[in-house]
Amino acid sequence: MSEKENFYTLEYGNSDGAIRFGSLESKLNGVEGEVISDVKLQGSYEGHYITLDKDGPREGWTLARCPGTFDVTAGEYIEGPGKSNAFIVTAKGGDIVLKCENGDIRFEARNIEMVANGADNKNGNVKIKANESINLNAKNVNIDAEVAWNFLSSGVGKITCKTSMQMYAGFTKCVTAPSATNPSKYGGKSTKTVATSEVPGFS
Repeated sequence: MSEKENFYTLEYGNSDGAIRFGSLESKLNGVEGEVISDVKLQGSYEGHYITLDKDGPREGWTLARCPGTFDVTAGEYIEGPGKSNAFIVTAKGGDIVLKCENGDIRFEARNIEMVANGADNKNGNVKIKANESINLNAKNVNIDAEVAWNFLSSGVGKITCKTSMQMYAGFTKCVTAPSATNPSKYGGKSTKTVATSEVPGFS
């Protein structure tokens, strides 16, 4: 027997679809529990619906599911690009997740801007992680680090410039594994002995 009861459930529909007010709903979109749906728009296929849930584990939730393409078109009456926001998603609390289980995610726009504004030194980060490769391809790639930048590879590192390369620094230090034992190629020996523990790859 159901734990919940609603004596005011109302439904209109036929074999093609239905609209229900106050219906009892159990597991939806992988979320367990029994709730009362204030309004549910149901298609002929059971996995095609929009529901406004009232209570239980999905209190205040809006769930939408479709077996085909979910297409949203907006901004038809906005004059010119950048005049106004055509599509807005705001989360007052919690995270926003875009998950594609068997496909790709692609962003296409005139310009794309990613901004992270954190309230302290622990937030305000942009993290990109890939298990294979990250490719940047543009006419100009600019990296501006106000404090520091670091390139680290546990394997092979390579810098290639087909025309010219310019390097400027207040102080430059370059150390390789042979620096601990071999003299300088310009003659003489190093005036400072480098301990092998300070050389990458040595312990």
